[in-house]
Amino acid sequence: MRSPFRKVNRSVTEKAIIAIISSIVLFLIVTSIFSSLYPFKYDMRDLEQSYFIVSEDDSGSYYYTAYKDGDTILIIRSAWNGGCCDAPTVRYSYFENNNLVKEKNLVATRSREDIDSIIHGSDAHTDIIELLYFEDSKLVKWMSTVEGVITPSDPRWTQREKASIDDANSIIGLNYN
Repeated sequence: MRSPFRKVNRSVTEKAIIAIISSIVLFLIVTSIFSSLYPFKYDMRDLEQSYFIVSEDDSGSYYYTAYKDGDTILIIRSAWNGGCCDAPTVRYSYFENNNLVKEKNLVATRSREDIDSIIHGSDAHTDIIELLYFEDSKLVKWMSTVEGVITPSDPRWTQREKASIDDANSIIGLNYN
């Protein structure tokens, strides 16, 4: 009689698929936990919007949308068209009292096919690649879909914290009136 507990031989492809699916599920669980710990209390659809475009060269441009409540900027969506050769990216910067509290970074999954929809506000066909949480202008949580949870002992931590805060301060300083 065959044992119901016999060892199943899996191919390398099956193992890779299982590992990828497991990683995605783990990231979604961790993301939902952190999102519930750091909720953002505004619905973007209810906020006033203003737009700003900055070109970096002949092919690359950043498309900014500021979501405001009166004169207070709450969210800035920054979409980069990918220049000549890269996949478009989207960054959401969330603010409370003009301080960065959350940064969410996405990348286009179909590379350059969706540039027009991405720069005009759609996040369809994008994947979250990174989430960062801040308290008192200090990075407190950093998650990456590639690397998982990154800890403060990582040598990149201080540099990433500074880059995010500097970028947020530069973006919030743009004229959105």
